Amino acid sequence: MPNVVEPQRETPVAGSYDVVVCGGGPSGFAAAVAASRGGARTLLIERYGILGGTATAAMMVEFGSIHDGRQRIVGGITREFMDRLIARGGTILRDVGSYQMTFDPESMIWLCLEMATEAGVELLLHT
Repeated sequence: MPNVVEPQRETPVAGSYDVVVCGGGPSGFAAAVAASRGGARTLLIERYGILGGTATAAMMVEFGSIHDGRQRIVGGITREFMDRLIARGGTILRDVGSYQMTFDPESMIWLCLEMATEAGVELLLHT
């Protein structure tokens, strides 16, 4: 296999981080918030200008598999996110035992930004 040889060059470093998360969808958002809350200097890089991934950008407005018929089975940042979304009226929780939760994508976008900012996550959007 042939090799490509590049000449030496100086490349400016834009920042120094303990954790860099690529993708601001639900998993990337939660990973960045968790890392930052844990004390890591964290950068979250997102292609678009909003967080939430397909859930917000494509308006897939339902969280599924959140209940096992007896109790909610999500915890941690996901549980906190859902509780905060409910508190601000950004969701329709059909009943206590519902297996899914329908949400307003704009409410999710703002809550993702709010939680990331509160945690001290640095954002690089449109990248």
